[in-house]
Amino acid sequence: MTPPLIRSPFSFLSSLTVTSLLIHCPQPPSPEWLTGALVRLQQTYPDDAFEGTMRYTAVSTLTDLPVSVRPDQPQPENVKYMYYPRIKCRDCPGKLYTPGPEMGVNNFEVHLKNKQHREKVDRRVAESQGARA
Repeated sequence: MTPPLIRSPFSFLSSLTVTSLLIHCPQPPSPEWLTGALVRLQQTYPDDAFEGTMRYTAVSTLTDLPVSVRPDQPQPENVKYMYYPRIKCRDCPGKLYTPGPEMGVNNFEVHLKNKQHREKVDRRVAESQGARA
C-alpha cells in the first residue's frame, strides 16, 4: 500500500515569483506620519507632484533600514523583506526616495530643491499653462 501524499500548505509558493506574490498581497497604505509630512511639504512646493508609497524592500534585521541585495549573490542572514515607506516623485519617473531622517521628509526636500528636478517641474507647469491658453 502506498502512503498517502501529504502536501505542505505552502507548496504552491515554490511556483510563484515575488511579483506574483505581490499581486496577491496588496500594498499597504503609507503611514500617517509620511502622509502628513508630505501634505505639509506640498504647501511649500505646490507645483511639485509627489506621493507616498510602500515598496517591498530588503531590510536589515539589525538596523531596520533598507539594504541592497544583489540577486546573483547568496541571501544574507540578517535580511528580511517588508513593505517600507518611500516617496515617489512624479516629475522624475523611475526614482523612489527613502524618507528621513527618522519620521521626516528632509532627505526628499533636498531632491525637490535639485536643479534638474526644478527644471522638470517648471517645464511641466509651463506646458500645462500653455495648454490652457
